[in-house]
Amino acid sequence: MAEKKSRRTKEDIVKEIDDKIEYHERCIVNLKQKKEDILSPKVSKAAQAKLLLEKAEEKGLDLEEVAKKLGITL
Repeated sequence: MAEKKSRRTKEDIVKEIDDKIEYHERCIVNLKQKKEDILSPKVSKAAQAKLLLEKAEEKGLDLEEVAKKLGITL
């Protein structure tokens, strides 16, 4: 005679559903982070250098003074 299938309890079903919800919530968090990374622009090295020189000029330093403080010659 064929064996009877055991029925899952309500608690087992609820646990499986909760596990699936937790998994998908983690996936959503990861996707939101990827979206944020895409939307936040990366600043290039050239743009950083330009910004640095602009800040130095605001402080009253010219290009030669900045180079002198860095110990380089132009």
